Amino acid sequence: MAEGRRGKKDSVTASDSLLTDIEPLIEKAVTAAMNVLREEFAKRLDEHQERISELEKAMEHIEQRLSAAEAGVDSVRQQSVGDDAAAGSDVQSNEQLQAVKDEARQFMIIANDNEQHNRMNNLRIRGITVERGVNCRNSITEFIRSKLHIHISPEDLEAAHPLPSKSSTELTAATRQQQEPTVIVRFWRREQRDDILRNRRLLKGTPFTISEDLTSLNLKTLNRLRNNQQVEKTWSWNGRLYALLTTGRRILVKPFQTIEQCLAQL
Repeated sequence: MAEGRRGKKDSVTASDSLLTDIEPLIEKAVTAAMNVLREEFAKRLDEHQERISELEKAMEHIEQRLSAAEAGVDSVRQQSVGDDAAAGSDVQSNEQLQAVKDEARQFMIIANDNEQHNRMNNLRIRGITVERGVNCRNSITEFIRSKLHIHISPEDLEAAHPLPSKSSTELTAATRQQQEPTVIVRFWRREQRDDILRNRRLLKGTPFTISEDLTSLNLKTLNRLRNNQQVEKTWSWNGRLYALLTTGRRILVKPFQTIEQCLAQL
């Protein structure tokens, strides 16, 4: 009987020993798998950002061509003053240009909306520098915990990496603020991203700012609104652009819309 108990005990001891040997291997395999997944997500995010940059360049090229065409029509109009036939031709050319311009802008708005939708889980954190060789996801997690008092773990972030800085010659007035070191963060859950946006007021008076990851066209639209004397305040939420007018009215603004057009839709 004692031998039976001893045999059972030896069997349990052997099983415990086997588990002890296997657990580190399992943990190592899981860690390696997680690292592979993280690298894959970061790679896909980089590819996505590259495609977005190409689209933004194409949209800017269209805008430049439209501006050049408008300048050409204005030149023809000035040269044809007093000539009825030329004036009629100018009106027809102007109508054709406007039709092309409206169609191009409609395409740009559709592409812009799709691009903004793909950024809905993203945030941009400006003013934070991540040293080379340091895990960016861990740095952002610690920043959010200490500055915003939100409990978060690195696993809550799908990806995080610093954006490459641009030279001063590449920057326009609309993107001048991007000279600051910027980290783009993508969350698994939009609710968590929104919680962080709500708590960003705690950063007031610090060198850090947090904003939505807006497209180039949406960012230009906000900057245009800020420079308008009728606008007191601008902001964005879930990719939508808002402005508070000096009259106290709040409007939703889309790219290429004037304030008068926005008011007419109210």
